Amino acid sequence: MSLFLEGQPDPAAVEAALKAETVALMLLLELRFASGTRYLSNANIPFTDPAWGREWQGMGDMVSIAEISGGAEELAPLIEYQLALPYELLAPGEVGVNGKGRIPALVGSPGEYLNRPAILWGQILSRSATDAHGRPLPVGVPFAIHTGLMDRVKASFGPSQARLTLPVEGPLSRKGAPVFGMLTPRDQARRHPGDQGLRFVPEVTNTDVTWTTW
Repeated sequence: MSLFLEGQPDPAAVEAALKAETVALMLLLELRFASGTRYLSNANIPFTDPAWGREWQGMGDMVSIAEISGGAEELAPLIEYQLALPYELLAPGEVGVNGKGRIPALVGSPGEYLNRPAILWGQILSRSATDAHGRPLPVGVPFAIHTGLMDRVKASFGPSQARLTLPVEGPLSRKGAPVFGMLTPRDQARRHPGDQGLRFVPEVTNTDVTWTTW
């Protein structure tokens, strides 16, 4: 059994759902702001998860996400979350001049979000079982897709809505790790096993290289 299935309360049900012709997946975004954690989803209605009983606010098409990448070749992937704010959904005091209102103040308060965790979860949904309201039932519990630290929010303003873009960097980004690893023998061996082309490149400034004698 895989590590993924071991973390599920009903591995057989999750495996069966993943083997189906189509897989229904809900995305859940946990943003740990300084003032409190926010729970968002790409559903159109609120969703209560079966693991912690948290209610995830349904944002529907107002939220979007850039392509998610990762794996051995990408040590510090960056992804971007976007939130569309139609001006008609904002209160009169929030719209302000040109629809900007409180948004510049929010963007200019990095202490609220900068370097704080953001976690993207996935929740598999049943293609056949529904609740009393006709909503798909969850299969298993949420699983982590990406975790990282929030960077500075960017805002853009159109004729009908504002759009906030939140970059989230992988945990290794704060350690200066480049996306594809460092130019060291160790990282090169991980990328290309057997390649010794960088064996004489010192990993630290004071490394003493022992040269061979012929």
